[in-house]
Amino acid sequence: MCYACMKQEGVAVRVARIFNTFGPRMHMNDGRVVSNFILQALQGEPLTVYRSGSQTRAFRYVSDLVNRLVALTNSNVSSPVKLGNPEEHTILEFAQLIKNPVGSGSKIQFLSEAQDDPPEKETRHQESEADAGVGANGPAGGRVKQSHLLLPERTRVPCK
Repeated sequence: MCYACMKQEGVAVRVARIFNTFGPRMHMNDGRVVSNFILQALQGEPLTVYRSGSQTRAFRYVSDLVNRLVALTNSNVSSPVKLGNPEEHTILEFAQLIKNPVGSGSKIQFLSEAQDDPPEKETRHQESEADAGVGANGPAGGRVKQSHLLLPERTRVPCK
């Protein structure tokens, strides 16, 4: 629809594909892997990892995403741009990244395959942010501590 408007009306259009964003004010029950892991770790519950945990994701901190969106808006790129993070982690690696800064003694619990959970996200057919010239990204791991400290107070229970 955006491209039809661009073609018909001559309106400048930018399309961003956003993946696995996390940061302050995440809803604690939004069902995303980052908030699930943080909540489980804070409550001393097992961190649930599906299959072997080898499926990969690229996580992006919200302020990094906003910076990239502004850069994309100010660019001349008219094709869709993937605003993911070139630094991918396996789900198992990310569980450890969450567990350690939270200071949780939670174990990792492996569960059978989740529905609609692909082994890895495929977006190579689109222009990457580096190709579009909208900048690089900081590592997601260093941002985890900031996120868990900013979850609502009601989620902060002593770890078992």
